Amino acid sequence: MSRSGRCLSCILSAALAAMAAVSQGADFLSEAAAKLNEGKYAEARASFEKALAAENITPEQTAEALLGLGRACIGEKKVQEGIAALDKARAMTNAPSQVLIKANILYGETYLAYPWVLPQAKEAFERVLALPGITSDQKLAARRGLVKALMGLRQFAAARAAMASLAASEGLPSVEKAKLQMDTGTTLMLEGNFAEARTELVKAMAMEGVTDNDKAHIQFQIGLSCYEAGDFDRAKTELQKVLDMPGANANQARNNNWDPYIPAREARLRLRQMAPEAGAEKNLNTLFIGSSMTIRGWMPFEVEAISASAPAGTPRITSANYVRGGTKIDVFWNDGDTRDTAKARIASFPWDFVVLETFYNMKPEDLLKYGKLFCDFARSKNVKPVFYESQPAKAVPYPNGYRKYHEDNMRLKEAATAPLAPVALAQLHYLGPNATPEQVGIFYDDWVHFSGRGKHLAACCIYSALTGLSPVGLEHPKDIPDEEAGKIQEAAWKAVREANPEIKP
Repeated sequence: MSRSGRCLSCILSAALAAMAAVSQGADFLSEAAAKLNEGKYAEARASFEKALAAENITPEQTAEALLGLGRACIGEKKVQEGIAALDKARAMTNAPSQVLIKANILYGETYLAYPWVLPQAKEAFERVLALPGITSDQKLAARRGLVKALMGLRQFAAARAAMASLAASEGLPSVEKAKLQMDTGTTLMLEGNFAEARTELVKAMAMEGVTDNDKAHIQFQIGLSCYEAGDFDRAKTELQKVLDMPGANANQARNNNWDPYIPAREARLRLRQMAPEAGAEKNLNTLFIGSSMTIRGWMPFEVEAISASAPAGTPRITSANYVRGGTKIDVFWNDGDTRDTAKARIASFPWDFVVLETFYNMKPEDLLKYGKLFCDFARSKNVKPVFYESQPAKAVPYPNGYRKYHEDNMRLKEAATAPLAPVALAQLHYLGPNATPEQVGIFYDDWVHFSGRGKHLAACCIYSALTGLSPVGLEHPKDIPDEEAGKIQEAAWKAVREANPEIKP
């Protein structure tokens, strides 16, 4: 064969090899997409990783693989790995427009669940709206996400503008338009524009598609606007209306499903302040202040459920909350004491207790300083403080890291002379000194938040720290077997007594 023939043969061989490599990448992508559609996230992730490792994978295939890898990891609840993959896709200058749109929407929607990264979610949705080739459904998704991000960031004027754009979108259901009108009134309430808020809320009440639950929410907001403005006579009339409304006792779980919200209960709290109920059963009115570790999964509700199952004659716990994802007590303190701050919430009602979360990565010196400040402030309002030791991050070395974290919280407990709900200590008692990472993992839903078992253990600790009573044998989630629930409750009770030897019923 001539030299030119050999060269042509080499070129053809190289071309065929390149085509085979590209085909291999496409095969892995096709396989991964099928696994993803079946909900087999771990298998899909492995196939997407193989596609990314294939030789001569095209930029378009790379972008598709990164988007798919992000979806698979998030499906596995490996959120940080999923976000990293999406970030790589979003940074590609040669990615197809649809990949960029989908990657930014998924990135933003994922970060909506973690309020400390809401600025990044906002940026992602804004980027989507500026990309070419966006479909009407994608535009709706981005506008919905932007409204949620702005509301979470408390950028109310910008949120109202975004809500107006969303409300003008074609094909928006009437029920969603009504909710946007409701939220317009709510933002004005939070800004202290009570009369204007009532005007917008009344408009919402008359709109098509308003459900019974929504009407109860609107009526409570109308009553609250009078209450906050100091017009207590009108507030009593408006809040009383809430109690008999259909849907008023339903948990509406507003704010990304983290924040338990029952209009009738919120109305009763305000009515009780204005006119205490004579002869009512003893309640420990308890305000929870904290981050997602307090409210994700509705921790206060679980504490209430435990107390409701206790024997007759023991106190019941009625809770409310002031929460913000990713927020430590130093930030709450430095917010000041104007309306809609943690300190204003403490001062707004004759609470029996305030439960203050010790954020898992606070510096010990800051925890000590701001924990004591909050204790002194609460006591100045005749409110008893209790510290809630939220669990450490999953990556913290077990058991030594857990002991160190608990010791830091014990120093605060002693300095502030306030009870401690010792969750990390209870985990140590339940797991023993030689637990494997898999065994430790039963208390986690992701890298830091509670699983159902973890939440019940924490709720038992909080219940006992508030009441001085044992949680053993009381209510527990139905998906935890009785024997296991008993062990969780015993570990919590042992830890509470060890951390608080002075505690009494």
